[in-house]
Amino acid sequence: MIRKITSIIIFFSIVFVICSGCIKEKHSTESDSKIVNWNAQDLIDDFSFSTSMSGGIMKWSANYKSLNEADTLILTDKISNITYTSFLHNATSIFFDVKDYTKMGMNASEVAFLFQGNITDKYQIGDNVKITLTVKHFVYTNETSKTSFDWDVFEEGWDQEYFITHFFAQILPENCITKI
Repeated sequence: MIRKITSIIIFFSIVFVICSGCIKEKHSTESDSKIVNWNAQDLIDDFSFSTSMSGGIMKWSANYKSLNEADTLILTDKISNITYTSFLHNATSIFFDVKDYTKMGMNASEVAFLFQGNITDKYQIGDNVKITLTVKHFVYTNETSKTSFDWDVFEEGWDQEYFITHFFAQILPENCITKI
């Protein structure tokens, strides 16, 4: 009887050690992170959006195919449009031209980033800029509807409540963008 109990304990200990090793490998660490230099077209080409329904529960996914949590994205491109609005966001939208695409059910030819406040006096159409961001992975399930969101966002300026209540808008701090 003792031999049988000892064998079971050893078996489960081995399984636990093996599983613990597998779990560790799946989580990214600072040393696993990489730095990626892209323009706006590279960003939109790597972006993947999907929705699915299973058992009456909706799942939304918006992720980058080749970026992982803690990766650094350095986006360098030329501003194609810039606008400030104090209504709703109190933010400056900076746009970059890309080839026409359809994502999230919308057709577009620009990629936009929102920055806190009015920075239109510092940046203009035609300026070459660099935006430095850190990828953050966000998973959220609405308690009422059970709708889930599996989303890549950016660590800088992250505000989960704002993101959810303002239809997936993320406003970045001004220190993420520089003129080059």
